[in-house]
Amino acid sequence: MLPYYLLLLLVAVLGFVLCERRGSRRNDLIYLCVVTAVMMLMASLRADTVGIDYKMYANYFQSVSNHDLSYLISAENPYRFEFGFSLLNYLVSLVTNHTYVFMAVVAVLTIGLRAVAIYRYSSSVWISVFTFVAFGFFGYTMCTLRQEIAISILLFAIPLLQKKKLVPYILLVLLAASFHKSVLILIPIYFLANLPVNWKSLVIYGVGTGLILIFSWPIINFVTKFVYQFYTETEQGRYYLMGRDVKTALIPIVVFIAAYCLKKRLLNRNPQNAVLLNFTMYAAFLFILTIKHFIFQRVALIFFPAIIYLLPEIVCSVQVDPEKTEELTLLQQADRGRRKQTSAKETKLRTELRDQKALYYAAIGFVLAVGLLYYAFLLQTNRLLLVPYVTLF
Repeated sequence: MLPYYLLLLLVAVLGFVLCERRGSRRNDLIYLCVVTAVMMLMASLRADTVGIDYKMYANYFQSVSNHDLSYLISAENPYRFEFGFSLLNYLVSLVTNHTYVFMAVVAVLTIGLRAVAIYRYSSSVWISVFTFVAFGFFGYTMCTLRQEIAISILLFAIPLLQKKKLVPYILLVLLAASFHKSVLILIPIYFLANLPVNWKSLVIYGVGTGLILIFSWPIINFVTKFVYQFYTETEQGRYYLMGRDVKTALIPIVVFIAAYCLKKRLLNRNPQNAVLLNFTMYAAFLFILTIKHFIFQRVALIFFPAIIYLLPEIVCSVQVDPEKTEELTLLQQADRGRRKQTSAKETKLRTELRDQKALYYAAIGFVLAVGLLYYAFLLQTNRLLLVPYVTLF
């Protein structure tokens, strides 16, 4: 576990010192380059025992390497309907048939795309990177490769959804779906994600979640009579229908509750944050369903990465108001003749700024504490077989 904790320590400490204490776009870029390089190296140099899906994707890459281009559209290709992923395998195989090179290409692609998206769209680069690592998304880049490439693309689609740019949004979703078709669910989500998050929506989604929990088995048995027989007829499929413990859903629920409590601040800061709130709400309810059926976690992980943008927004929504800071500076510079008139106002303003600063650092503390707790849980349960970390050497 030590390499993973050292990575989180690097991300948190360097981020706070370089980006928080001495914040600038230049420092953000330096920070991103350093931590992205470290993560790419970790993901590229891992042994084939690190990551539960490593061997499955290694075998597929070798299969593509041993065939010509026609294999990509043949019935033998299990990912022929996810052509982007098949094509990526084929293009790498034209250069080399070494699996570790392919894994390095995927690492550069997934982590690199996340870094670019964070730099372009995040309101706090280091909080986003900390979220990427602490909430398990970095770990997934070493396992669920197809879905992680798709999600990396979707991080560029979320800002388009916030701006209600339908056509480019759909095109990016289709591109992501060429790596993992499950993300096609985000096409109908376009018409829901900008709706207000309030008690009415909570009741509707809550009742829907409750009904699915009650009637899930009859629904599954009916659906699998016609499609997706894999889930009831194979051992691996039945594994996806098993449930998780409550701890699996706890942190996603806590994050949504915190975001909902700060809804007014988030929307005052940027009304487009409604999309991030909705995505976090979908993830929370889907994680609740995970308690009964693990398969819902695969869907939840399409929405949950939105917290890479949301948690920085939460922190920034409670930051110190720069206008009040400037006002206090002007009051402090007032001449002696006016000091008596301004002292009361200055005292009040100083108190407000002190409280705002305390709230701001409390928000950072909340993100760090919850992230560390979730990170420890993920490493301890080790469901993705990331522990122990071993290099290919």
